[in-house]
Order: sequence, then structure tokens, then C-alpha cells
Amino acid sequence: MNTGLIVMIVAGASYGVWAFFNDKDLWRNKPRELLEQMITGTDWTKIQVALEEVRRRGEDIQPYLPIVLKMLISDSKIRRVAGKVALRKLYPEVAVELPDYEGSASTEICIAKAQRVLERFGLSPSVANKKGQPSNPPNTPP
Repeated sequence: MNTGLIVMIVAGASYGVWAFFNDKDLWRNKPRELLEQMITGTDWTKIQVALEEVRRRGEDIQPYLPIVLKMLISDSKIRRVAGKVALRKLYPEVAVELPDYEGSASTEICIAKAQRVLERFGLSPSVANKKGQPSNPPNTPP
């Protein structure tokens, strides 16, 4: 192997390790208000990481369960899949109630499979708007 290639591989690996830990520190330093905005906002791509950080800080994430549940009935297939992943990781006790739910199925099938769990938590597909976002954010802990 040539020396230049070895140096490039070592430099790339070092950068990858640095980037991983730098990103972790950035999340740990985010103010609670910013995490709250990420969870209740319209950009669903950061919800899971923000909830993980809130939980890591020892706070209760149960009030945010309706937001994740509403992702399961979104018109967007990618959002439904992300909702299922977040549910399995953050709320495993609820995820076990949806063993045959697949976010990649059609919206109608996803709604039908999630209906029972949604109703158990006082939600229904008519409560969510077209993009699967909550009409009212949950009561949040202080």
C-alpha cells in the first residue's frame, strides 16, 4: 500500500471519530427550549434525537408520545417509517402493541393498523392534520 493512501485513511477515520463526539457534545449543550421546539415543531427529522436528549437528561418524554404516534398516520411514507423507528426506540412498551405495523404500507393500511393504539391514547386520524402533525402540542413538563 502506498503511504499517501494510509495517511488518507487514518485522517478520514480520525475525522469520523471527532465528528461523532463533536455532534454528541453539540446535542448535550442545546438548551431545553430548543429541544422543545424541535420536538413540537414541523421538522420531524430531529424529533427522535431531541427526545433521546431530553430522556438522557432524566426528563419524562411521555407527554410527547402523541407527536410520535401521529407520525404513524402521516401521508408521508418516510415520516411513518421514522415514527415507527422512534416508537420502537423511545416507547417500546407501546411499540409492542403494533407488531404488524409497517410504515411503508399505504396510508390507509397504516391508519387501520394504528387505530387501536391511537384511540387508546385519545387520538384519532381526524385529530391530526394532513401532514400528521399534532393540532395542539402536548402539555410539556416545566
